Amino acid sequence: MYNLNIKEIARKELDNISDPFFTKIDEVILSLRENPCPRKKSKKVKKINGDIYKISTGEMEILYTINEKQKAVIIYSIQYSDDIYK
Repeated sequence: MYNLNIKEIARKELDNISDPFFTKIDEVILSLRENPCPRKKSKKVKKINGDIYKISTGEMEILYTINEKQKAVIIYSIQYSDDIYK
């Protein structure tokens, strides 16, 4: 199982998300502890730049990296899909 490290900016973004989006985001984040790279099971995960992954929850996207040595998932950003590339 991987540890979760949610960076401060991602925590602030998470605090501003209301239901029903929050519940789905929470489920996805917790699932990353078991399988941080669920590419075989989902087309919603993409490696977008170097070691940065993007996972879509529909309306929202989570940007994260995986540190295999420390067995950690580091979440950097949680934003609405329309806002992520602005």
